[in-house]
Amino acid sequence: MVNLSTTIQNIHIGDVILVLSIEEGIPCVRYKESRYLSLIPLFEELPALYDHALGCAEVVNFLLLGEHGQVITETDSYRAAYLKNKENPLLSRYGEYDLSSLHPPQLTDHQLIFFIHDLTDGLPYQVTCPIPYTADAKPIQYQLLPYKSSLLSCP
Repeated sequence: MVNLSTTIQNIHIGDVILVLSIEEGIPCVRYKESRYLSLIPLFEELPALYDHALGCAEVVNFLLLGEHGQVITETDSYRAAYLKNKENPLLSRYGEYDLSSLHPPQLTDHQLIFFIHDLTDGLPYQVTCPIPYTADAKPIQYQLLPYKSSLLSCP
C-alpha cells in the first residue's frame, strides 16, 4: 500500500519539532513516533504547547482546517495586502471587513485568540480556542470579522 503523505510545515518549539502533514487526505500532526489527528491527545502529550501562542495557533488551525486557512502573524502586512486586493472580484462581493482588531496569536484569560484568512475565498476570521482544550471545553469558534461600520451606515 502506498502511503500518501505531504509535509506542510515543521513547527519548532524549543527542542520539540511538530510535523504538520496531510496523510491520505487527512491533516495530522506528528511528534516523535506518534500521529495526532485531534487536539486533545496532542495537548495531553505536550501541555507546554499552551505556552507558545503561535505554534499552538498553527496546530489548532491546521488540525481543524488543513491547508484551507492560514494564521495571520504579520498583521500590518496582511492589512496592506487585504486593502490592495479588496478590489479583487472574489473579495469585493463580500464588502470590506474591519481589520482593526487583528493582532498576532495571543494567550489571554484561558483562551488562545488568533486570526486566519481562508485561502479559498480570502475572508478573515477570528479564532477562539479555550485553554486548556479538553473534552469538556467549549467548542473552538471561527468567527468572521465584522464589516467596517462605515459600510453599514445609511446616507
